Amino acid sequence: YRHSEARLPTRLVIFSGGDKVDFAFYDARSMAERIGTPFPLRVLLDKDDAAPAGPFRTTAWQRGQSEFTTLVEEFWFETYHVGKYLSRADLWPARARQEATLERLLAMIEWRHEVTRGFAPPSDGKALPSWAPDLTGDRMSRLYPRPDVEGSWLALFETIDLFRRMAREVAAAAGLRYASEVDRNLYEFLAELRQRSS
Repeated sequence: YRHSEARLPTRLVIFSGGDKVDFAFYDARSMAERIGTPFPLRVLLDKDDAAPAGPFRTTAWQRGQSEFTTLVEEFWFETYHVGKYLSRADLWPARARQEATLERLLAMIEWRHEVTRGFAPPSDGKALPSWAPDLTGDRMSRLYPRPDVEGSWLALFETIDLFRRMAREVAAAAGLRYASEVDRNLYEFLAELRQRSS
């Protein structure tokens, strides 16, 4: 693991009973500089008494307009392909592209958490309802398509609605510009494509 320019030794330990802990070994100087991390952090051993008395500061990832725009545009790029494959009733590649839209959606959900809470959530969507409570089981199930064309269209538009809402929340909270024209053009295209192919 890298902290600034230093490489930190780390160990992942799985204890009997199933608990898992990631250990990172910081040097005393890093401790004195008040480690900034996007993850919750607790000091387990500090032989030099170098750790600050107060809590460690947590910082959101330093992301900006370029990365935000790229994520939004990649999401809409994938939705375009889902729609094209669905219009041809070609379910296998449509499903693969749908998974790509869900990856971008998860990235936006994580970004929203970082912006609103100030630190990164668990990775890979682990325990998602615990840190994104608006994504209940019912909402989650609608993101995954039934194995037919109509079910896939429903899941696509559910994914779009959720991504749009999350992305606009991130844009408002972080002072970023949402690609509204890309959104409008591709949403209208997909809605017309769905209508023509039904």
